[in-house]
Amino acid sequence: MCYFLLYFAQIAEMQKTVIMKTSSADYDLFFKFIETYTPLGYQGIDRNDPLIFDLEKLTKEHNQFFFVGDLIESRIIWASSRSHEMIGIKPENLTAYHFMEATHPEDYNKHSLGRVKMYSLANDFFAAEKGESMGVITT
Repeated sequence: MCYFLLYFAQIAEMQKTVIMKTSSADYDLFFKFIETYTPLGYQGIDRNDPLIFDLEKLTKEHNQFFFVGDLIESRIIWASSRSHEMIGIKPENLTAYHFMEATHPEDYNKHSLGRVKMYSLANDFFAAEKGESMGVITT
């Protein structure tokens, strides 16, 4: 499998604020998440885990949510609870389709270019036989 972690802010202006406020300690939480849950294939994540609690708190402060997906299968494996608060989709029901559905028609081209980049990254990982490698993508 080729996993990726993605988090994003709800609007572009919010993202600028997030970048200015984000510290390396914030990223350490994401790296700890990756280190902890990659060996488990992101299965059985306990939402009461203090690490998950801290990540949910951090993403709430920055009006974000994050998810982990399999790039080869185009499947979301796990999503933070904030997906429900931000886009109205429960984490267990979140699919790639929901992002296409939420994309404004004028932004389809940009969205498609981003998807092409993600698939290219997945192909590079797969070809290099580094399926467990992580790409961290922010939007």
